[in-house]
This record gives sequence, C-alpha cells and structure tokens, in this order.
Amino acid sequence: MSPLVLTVTDRKLKPLDTYSQIILNHERSITILDQMIKAYQKQHVHQTLAALSKKIGLKSRSNLSEALRGRRKLSRPHWQSLLTILGAEKKHIDYVLALFDWEHEKSATKKDSHQAHCQVLRRQIEGPLDVFKARIRGMNFAVEVYCAFALFSNEPERKDLVRYFGKDRGIEVDRALALLLKEGLIEKKHTGNYTYRQESQSILYLYDDGDTEASINFLQASLQSSSDNLPRYFSKKDESLFASTILTIKKDEYKSKLKEFKESLLAMHSSLQSDDPDSLLHINIQVFPSHHGSQETHY
Repeated sequence: MSPLVLTVTDRKLKPLDTYSQIILNHERSITILDQMIKAYQKQHVHQTLAALSKKIGLKSRSNLSEALRGRRKLSRPHWQSLLTILGAEKKHIDYVLALFDWEHEKSATKKDSHQAHCQVLRRQIEGPLDVFKARIRGMNFAVEVYCAFALFSNEPERKDLVRYFGKDRGIEVDRALALLLKEGLIEKKHTGNYTYRQESQSILYLYDDGDTEASINFLQASLQSSSDNLPRYFSKKDESLFASTILTIKKDEYKSKLKEFKESLLAMHSSLQSDDPDSLLHINIQVFPSHHGSQETHY
C-alpha cells in the first residue's frame, strides 16, 4: 500500500495556543484534561492535583487523580469548574464539555447530535490552523482503521471497528472513515459495510525519500502514538519491544549496514504479514546519526 500523502499549502500558519494544540492532538476528554492540567502546572508549580481537587469542591483530594486514571467518574460541573480554573477559553470549555457529553450519552440519536456539535466546535478551534494540518493528524489513526479492515474480511461495519478500537474511540473511528471516504480509499456499500476501493495490504510502509512536510507530520504523529502506548506495553515483554541505544560507529560502514537493515526490515514485514489476521501491529523505527558522529537507534 502506498503512503497516504496530502498536498501541503504554501500559506504560513499562525501558532496555536497550548490548549488548542492539546485539544487537536487528542481525542478523549479525559486525556485532554490530563494534558491541560500538566500544561497549567508548568506555569503554576504549586497547583498540585490535590490543590485542584479542593478548588473544584471534591471531598477527597485523591478523587481528581483517580478520575484522570479512569478509576473514578466526575460530574460535568466538576469538569467545567476545573476547565475554568485552568484558564481555558470559552471555545475550549465548550468543546471539552461537548466531547464529555458525547462520550457519556447512551441514546444513539442524541449521541449523533453531540458528535455533530463536537465537529462544529472543533472546527472553531482549528480556526487559523491550515486544513492540511487538521487532516494529517487524523491520517495516522485513519491508516490504522484502514488496516483494520483486514481483520473483518476487508468488509467491516462501523460497529465492528468501534468494537475493535473501543467505544470510547467511536468519534475517532467516524472521523477516520470520513477521511478515508473523502480520499477515495474506501467506499460504503448499501449493506452498511465498508470496503477498499483499491487493492491494498494491511501494513503501511512509510519509507519516503522526500523531505516533505506530509511525511514529517505523519511520522511525528506515529512517534506520539508510540509514546502514548509506552506505559501500557513496556512491561509486556512477550508482545512488545521498546528500546534505545547509542552506538559508536564508522560512518561509511554504517551507511552500508543501513541499506541491509532496511532490506531485512522489509523482509520481516513480509514474513509477519498474514492472510488471516486477528490483530494490528505497530512498528516505529528511527535510526539517525548524532551531532558527534555516533549512531542512535530507537525501536
């Protein structure tokens, strides 16, 4: 499957404020709040979670910490109070609360309404951000959704994908499907199933020799995904590998070995690829020289 590359416009982008960047880089309300709190604490070092818990009226100072870890649910008014204390603008508060409503709504009809509202509010936050930037952020997950088609005989229904990725990522699945439809990579059948519009495979190779902004943004988002999953998988040695090392090398030998490494990596990809898959696998690899001629390798 060829890398998904979008056209970059020449228009310069205005910088986004920190909270807008957080909102546009994360999909779940709890994750957004966690990142906003961390950003706030960098500027207000004495504002601990215990102190913030007290400010929003929680009886136990540990309640906020537990909520951010998914161990406890807090009410909508508590989140609203917290966002206000964090100094969030109205557009940020409206979006996060709308996302909260969408995530906790059980009625399918009302859930669709909340989703539409979230999309409108999100576009308002994107404001000065170039359309390309907004699309490339979602492209990484869209590729994952695209690859997941193979887990359902290449004809999944929306509910299959939501069940696989998790109900809490339903809005992400919808955005990914919309993006893939818009790019002409998939189509929706009259039965409600989605299918590929072109023959493809379920592993994305992104070895782009061009130093394009599209590739850089795509890879940066992949690295962010790897960072997000590090705490979850680091201790699961039988199914994951996270490692980093620095080697002392001879540059000419390294360049020769790098070519061999790329070829062996592609061979490994081919050997892992299954005609009857039941899971997706992420592989992110970075190999680059340091400023002093040594070689740093990350997996």
